[in-house]
Amino acid sequence: GRSAFYRSLVCADLPIVAVVVLGAGLIGCLEGWTPLDTMYWTVVTATTIGYGDESPATAASRWLCLLYIPAAVALTAELFSKIAWLLIERNMQERKQLDLLARLVNLENFGDIDTDNDGQLSEVRRDRAVARAPA
Repeated sequence: GRSAFYRSLVCADLPIVAVVVLGAGLIGCLEGWTPLDTMYWTVVTATTIGYGDESPATAASRWLCLLYIPAAVALTAELFSKIAWLLIERNMQERKQLDLLARLVNLENFGDIDTDNDGQLSEVRRDRAVARAPA
């Protein structure tokens, strides 16, 4: 279900976030940047926005950036793609449920589902109708 997907997303992406944060922290320390400047540079760099207002000046930072920036960009793209897939999958599941409900509930069989004749389709009755439906 959803909770399993969220767990797998968090477990799979924890190393990604750790690599990006630790690399950025190291570069920020080498440059003497504040935590806010480091975070700002990381987001701007990893998302490929690249304003150019902050950039590593020391030789050590620049050498480290040769490895860090491509990895951070790739890992950020991977993270965004997983988030996008999560949203797409959730939308597809909701759409499938609505399609099934539309096929199950129509004016001809509403009376069978509306057992208390109140003219309403509660979630409980909807779920029972979906559960009884042929696959």
